[in-house]
Amino acid sequence: MNMRFENNIFYCEVQENLTAINIKTMMDKVKAVIEASADDFETMKIDLSKAQSIDSLGITFLISTYKSLVTKNKKMILYKVPDSIRQLFKIMKLDEAFQIED
Repeated sequence: MNMRFENNIFYCEVQENLTAINIKTMMDKVKAVIEASADDFETMKIDLSKAQSIDSLGITFLISTYKSLVTKNKKMILYKVPDSIRQLFKIMKLDEAFQIED
């Protein structure tokens, strides 16, 4: 996962699928940055363009990240979401909870 700060935005570029195999490492990294650097950004943007699949732990990661940000009055935006994942979000009504951009 590539991460950077730019203009009050915390960018996360997911480099792999959001699945049980690799989600723990991603979760730990993101949680550490949110806890240590919450004052450095207003919005977190997560680029999902390289994620071709997501499982229940990946969804849990996104929901828990969203909740962590909300408690700190921050926004989360998902962008470049592949159609397959976008359709899953729609079925689960997560497209109503998450802000999704192209």
